[in-house]
Amino acid sequence: MPLDQFSTDRLFAYDWAPVVQDSDACQSLEATLRSILTERVLEHLPPSFRLDMRKGAVRDWIEARAKESRVLLVEHKETGGLVGLLILALHQETETFRSVHIGYLIAEEFWGKGIASELVSGLVTALDSDRATQLLGGVGTGNPASARVLTKAGFVKAPELSTQTTDIYLRNAGNPTPVDSNPPSAATT
Repeated sequence: MPLDQFSTDRLFAYDWAPVVQDSDACQSLEATLRSILTERVLEHLPPSFRLDMRKGAVRDWIEARAKESRVLLVEHKETGGLVGLLILALHQETETFRSVHIGYLIAEEFWGKGIASELVSGLVTALDSDRATQLLGGVGTGNPASARVLTKAGFVKAPELSTQTTDIYLRNAGNPTPVDSNPPSAATT
């Protein structure tokens, strides 16, 4: 998946791999994530995304995310501070098409400020010049704010793919060729 970075008016999102691979930078990231990955931020996510604060838990969480997906750090351009993460899990890829499950975690202090909407819209814009990409977002039925973020960015609820506890939203970016709607297992944003 070639998307390594993109920016919006207020945000800069970039691949965390160089940070995670540098032990000093990763220690600093761990400390920052301890304050971002609160119970409320992780509340609507699958159990594998939950975090306890035992020693080493944040490092284990980082390693688990790095194994399963591409993660972009999201910084506020004005302050340079980390405001959240964008998680991109490749579901399917061919030469002309890819399907990507997205998730985002925004620090509580930035809730209600349009950061998540700006981030997801920025991702869609970054992908619009690329090949056909289907984006999937799973939202816990108790998380209407996240559902609004996706619908603002042009995602449409796919009732046939949703479950009793998770609504799946789809959006095609890039080449508007119709794409397969066979999503990964439901996970929430």
